[in-house]
Amino acid sequence: MDFIKALFSNIIGLDGIIIMLTVANLVAVATMVRRHARATENALKKVVYQPLSEIIASIVPDNQEHLPLDLHKLKERREKEDVWHHFYIAITSILPLMGILGTVIALLRVNSFELSIVSGNFTAALSSTFWGLVGAIACRIMEGTLSPKIERNQENFRMLVARLGQDGYHGG
Repeated sequence: MDFIKALFSNIIGLDGIIIMLTVANLVAVATMVRRHARATENALKKVVYQPLSEIIASIVPDNQEHLPLDLHKLKERREKEDVWHHFYIAITSILPLMGILGTVIALLRVNSFELSIVSGNFTAALSSTFWGLVGAIACRIMEGTLSPKIERNQENFRMLVARLGQDGYHGG
């Protein structure tokens, strides 16, 4: 019971910020990463494994059967996917640092070495470290599901651009 009480004793302070950042990262930012990754993947699936002649025909269509492939829009999707993914990684990286910051702040509040003051501040210090580490671990687990899709999209985009470059296509 003391363990639970200690974990939630500093919830209004930095611990609360760490928890809110973790939840925002896992819910909002991860959703944006997933959304942009899915859009990029869907756009790339349509063209990456097509014969090169069909890809080029879809870039410069002389008839209306093909929807034109917009490489600029595809690149823009990849860039948005990267921005959100890097934002997610940045927040994940900050969480343990915020936990350490909470530890330092709590320990700096010790102005007397009386047992009650030291133990109270020490508990608050460790709770910040706990929440920072738990948040970072949860976000890293989620990142393990996001990163493979991002890497696949990046490789497929490179493969598409390389195939177009080998054929000598330089835009229309």
